[in-house]
Amino acid sequence: MLKKTFIVSVMLISLYTTSINAQWAQAITGMGNQAILSVLAEADTLYAGSNFNVYKSTNQGDNWFTINNGIPSVTNFNSIVRSGNFLVTGGDSPGIWLSSNNGANWFQTVNGVDADEFVYSLFVDGNNVYAALGNPSAIGVSTDNGSTWNKYSTGLPTTQYMSGVSKFGSTLYAIH
Repeated sequence: MLKKTFIVSVMLISLYTTSINAQWAQAITGMGNQAILSVLAEADTLYAGSNFNVYKSTNQGDNWFTINNGIPSVTNFNSIVRSGNFLVTGGDSPGIWLSSNNGANWFQTVNGVDADEFVYSLFVDGNNVYAALGNPSAIGVSTDNGSTWNKYSTGLPTTQYMSGVSKFGSTLYAIH
């Protein structure tokens, strides 16, 4: 079986594996030569965030098309997740973006976060979305699939960005 991958500089990210001895093939048609920073796989659809665009593939990565309608293409899309009916993405700037129609159109949420918020990672737990934010560092929490946010920074270092957020059991972990 042919494995499809993203090849990003010297990094190799496997989208799916079934056999150690399978062949690898590059799956970037329509992306150009951009660094891929995030991937979301849902049934037959893939989404990828790059250093300039958000992409979508509906044929297992054989072809990609840009889905930036409403998003400025001058950012690094570090993370992309699904929460409820929303795709949620963010990056180096400017802010957190939502799509309720699978990426056809995007709108920026500024309810509780700055319009130029740096987003380094997103994590979904039910209807809750957690964001590792930077400049200054904070953890953003949305309880409504990304529409509105609260920022928490108590006890976090203020001079560094939070590079990751995840949850194990009832404990939320922030990485900086």
